[in-house]
Amino acid sequence: MGSVDELRAKTNEILKVLHKKVRYGRTVGDFFPGLFDRALGELAPLLITDGKAVYYYHPCLMSTLSVSGITPKIDSDHEALVCVLKMMDATTEKRTPMALRMVKESDELVSSGYDKEEIIKCILKAFSFIGISKMLHRSNL
Repeated sequence: MGSVDELRAKTNEILKVLHKKVRYGRTVGDFFPGLFDRALGELAPLLITDGKAVYYYHPCLMSTLSVSGITPKIDSDHEALVCVLKMMDATTEKRTPMALRMVKESDELVSSGYDKEEIIKCILKAFSFIGISKMLHRSNL
């Protein structure tokens, strides 16, 4: 999805445009430093931060991990969840089991006690569900 700094910069650009069109006084946000970072944290579980990186935890992936029984363990294991999200991001062009096996994070999951093949199945199902969702959205069903 990008970095926290990129997201903050884009948000500030939008706010500058909005501020030029709509005049307003001080807001509650002006009194709380770090409000952007806190707001970003409140978007969990959909947005997961890892240092300066931000990842989107797609509901379709949540669903496939849940059906496989992986969700309770991985949702409490931030590093493993980030590995899964990095695997998804790294294979957006080539969505094959082999491409997912080649991502270094897949080996990190194995060393943390996860079944790499089961997670790969979940990611591939999530990609399928996302594709179906996009097709349905385009057809206005």
